[in-house]
Amino acid sequence: MGHARTYLTFDILRRVLSHYFGYNIFYVMNITDIDDKIIRRARQNHLYGEYVAKNHELSNIINDINDVLVYFAEEVRAKIDKNETKECKEMLLKGAKDLLSDWLDSKMGQTVNDNEVSYRVGMGMKLKSFGNNAALQEGEGDLSGDRRRPGWHIECSAMASELLGSSLDIHSGGCDLKFPHHDNELAQSEAFFDNDNWTKIFLHSGHLTIAGCKMSKSLKNFISIQDHWNNGYGPSNSSANSSVSSSYQRWGIDEIELNNKLIECQSKVHSSFCDNVDTKSALDALKTYVSAVNFYVEKKRTSDSKFNSQVLRKGAEYITGIFKVVGLIPECGEMGFSSSSLSGGGSSEEFVMPYLNSLAEFRDNVRKKARELKATDILKECDRLRDDVLPDLGVRLEDKESEPTVIKLVDKEELLREKEQKKKLEEFKAIEKQNKKAAEDAKKAAAEAQNKIPPSEMFRKDTNKYSKFDEKGIPTHDVEGEEISKAQLKKLNKLYQVQEKKYTSYLESKNTKGDARDL
Repeated sequence: MGHARTYLTFDILRRVLSHYFGYNIFYVMNITDIDDKIIRRARQNHLYGEYVAKNHELSNIINDINDVLVYFAEEVRAKIDKNETKECKEMLLKGAKDLLSDWLDSKMGQTVNDNEVSYRVGMGMKLKSFGNNAALQEGEGDLSGDRRRPGWHIECSAMASELLGSSLDIHSGGCDLKFPHHDNELAQSEAFFDNDNWTKIFLHSGHLTIAGCKMSKSLKNFISIQDHWNNGYGPSNSSANSSVSSSYQRWGIDEIELNNKLIECQSKVHSSFCDNVDTKSALDALKTYVSAVNFYVEKKRTSDSKFNSQVLRKGAEYITGIFKVVGLIPECGEMGFSSSSLSGGGSSEEFVMPYLNSLAEFRDNVRKKARELKATDILKECDRLRDDVLPDLGVRLEDKESEPTVIKLVDKEELLREKEQKKKLEEFKAIEKQNKKAAEDAKKAAAEAQNKIPPSEMFRKDTNKYSKFDEKGIPTHDVEGEEISKAQLKKLNKLYQVQEKKYTSYLESKNTKGDARDL
């Protein structure tokens, strides 16, 4: 929920700037797992430090290391079972680095030139220091022995600069990223671009809190979005993966180049309009950009690669907006040339509703006759038209009891989402019903199995509780050899009587079934 708050905060800001104030927004987001890795390593170092501080006996340490080797072997074996050969190889080399290095040194240490190794280590330290650390400024505190702080921040500044260039108008993030993350981004980017104003404005979102504390994974006091999913419904892996793949698409070199072409086109169109409203030059710029789009599409098609719909849609929306400005197409919600602009006016709803009304009326008459004839196959086909066929066309039919069917034109994607949610909910209910029946069957089977036990045998299996029994099988002494108390003996007699009734009923039912078979 804390992450969701950040996404919602900046999405709302983007929408207001774009849709209300009319700014042309290029919104770039970086999602990284480096924070999880840092937290995990910090936790491991803390636990290791505590382990060392306890000053265990050598024998205990050897036993723990043996357990570690077993755990490590199981991890490797699990990866081998999944055919993750490459990952397994990397895991083995990383996990056994210290032991393997010591063994290699003992075997081949004499073959290495000390001067060469010293040079390589020195260069590596210089590169590591530059890439992974940033020098502290006065007043920032001494956070480590060499007066440096972590600098994984190069990932964000490099990604942002690749897409947005040498300066940003707005840089956003959580308030916990002010220092050191955003400070490091500024230091790196302003030095690289020789620009003392790499980011003009910083926007920082606050935290969600629970009982006055920041909601955080590290504090283990976070609430996941899944916890709030109503009606017990959760998205399947396939639907979740489909949603993610359609929302977040990879931007390669081709996409970045095409996006740069769009930025160049937007600049030329703006300059043309500012130059005595030079519409010819503006349309020429659009034609040049369209040629670049056609080249991109053809390249992807010939190489059998996937199109990036985000970069294509962005350009299509821009061209549609310019066409509306100059009056080439009417002001409507559609992208590109609308059906109304091609047919001489009128909305698509006015055009298709007469046909849909005729179809709905015909379907109502067919359903009425099918009910009279009890023709279930025909009724199923009518339902399929409503549930499967028309939603793909952006049409919703709502059946009303004793009333004509209601017809609505709805966004196709919304109908498909509703259809998918309905399907998943039905699957969830079916699984829940199946699990409930399985639990009832198991409970019934356990009861039947209990009924088959003779009362004289019901306590004899509890050898961890009782050691002696009377002629009926009722315990007289506990496992320690102590005589059972009168109060406890009374309870055992009641349990014996209950089991005796169950067993008698079981025998009677068995005899009754046997007599029926004999007949």
